[in-house]
Amino acid sequence: MSVRFLGAIAMAVLFSFASAPISQAALVYDVFFKIAGSEAADIIIPAAPGQVFAGAEVYLRETKAEVDASVLASAPVLSFAVQVLADGEGSATNATQVGAGTALSSPNTLSELSFVGARSAVSNGNVAEFLLGTVDLVAPATVGGSSRFTFADPQASVNNFRLSNGGVISDDLFTSRSLTLSVAAVPEPSTVLALAAVGGVAAYRLRRRKLAKAAV
Repeated sequence: MSVRFLGAIAMAVLFSFASAPISQAALVYDVFFKIAGSEAADIIIPAAPGQVFAGAEVYLRETKAEVDASVLASAPVLSFAVQVLADGEGSATNATQVGAGTALSSPNTLSELSFVGARSAVSNGNVAEFLLGTVDLVAPATVGGSSRFTFADPQASVNNFRLSNGGVISDDLFTSRSLTLSVAAVPEPSTVLALAAVGGVAAYRLRRRKLAKAAV
């Protein structure tokens, strides 16, 4: 393994995610999905068996108090890495980081070890967001199944998120938000017919009552 590659690995930005938000100096960080441009954090989305949610965006977000200075928006991001995990039958694949640097080779890992033309976070008031990349989320193939997608640290031995100005964000600050794809059970044809029959009887009785009142 070359010295250059080892140096790149040493610079990797890797997260260790907490189960609840952790803040330091009023700065809070979380990693979450966006589906079709809308935030999809800690929610359940109905899905068809095996449905693919292609190009789900993965964002890092920093939220600060009014008086605090943003760390994430202070300089372009130099390096990072985050792994998308799925429980149950679902899967995450085709991870594509936004950038042209050196990346870890994995279908469910977004990483940049050294950005070429590093990008900056987009800041809006007290919130700064940085697009890490996209990933395809695949729902369970079994009716009635569900899969919860979360984020993890692919290399626990390295724990820094680095900016081009030398700034570092501790991995202890990151919170993993989740997204669940749920495949609802489809009613059996007999059940559908039974429900339709019940609805028909109710409608018939209601109509008879209305006619009886009109005749009085």
